[in-house]
Amino acid sequence: MLSNIIFLQQICYCYYSFYRNATDIHQELLATLITGHIGVDEKAVTYTNWKCHFGKICNEPVQATYTPFENISYLDQKGLIGVGKYDVLIKIFKDYDTSAVGKIEYATETIQRLCSEGMTDNQSSPTQISTEESSGGSSYEYISIHG
Repeated sequence: MLSNIIFLQQICYCYYSFYRNATDIHQELLATLITGHIGVDEKAVTYTNWKCHFGKICNEPVQATYTPFENISYLDQKGLIGVGKYDVLIKIFKDYDTSAVGKIEYATETIQRLCSEGMTDNQSSPTQISTEESSGGSSYEYISIHG
């Protein structure tokens, strides 16, 4: 998944319609949160906020030394997050990033809709994603899920 983030092309504010399945939406959401709402710059406010709020959820000191990608992987491995299961992520982001919470809620609703329509991961349904330019002047791209 990290390699997918690294190889994203630099196209800003373009909207695409893709046929997606629940797993694709889940992966897009995690990539969006890591690259667009947490980041990798340890001096950035978003990174610091993530580490502070993640630390309230995870009481394992070693996790503080890991990257946000590794933190998300940890939550996944522990079964705290999964396809359509994002209560922990909402709890982490709710106090400092309402935009991230909105994207999490939209992804959850879309996945629930797919499940109610009987879509499996081998089937798909359209959802809209967009790419946006990051704040702070840098021009790397991340994927945002929009409702």
